Amino acid sequence: MNERRARLLMEENGLEALVLSTPENVLYFSGYGSFNQRLFRD
Repeated sequence: MNERRARLLMEENGLEALVLSTPENVLYFSGYGSFNQRLFRD
């Protein structure tokens, strides 16, 4: 994840937050993998 690029794009588009709706996106963006992610796979 290129945090610098993400923040720049957010600023350019007037965004103050990201909404990450899947465990995979949360893991990719933040590096945090929850217990539930491993437990409840598709």
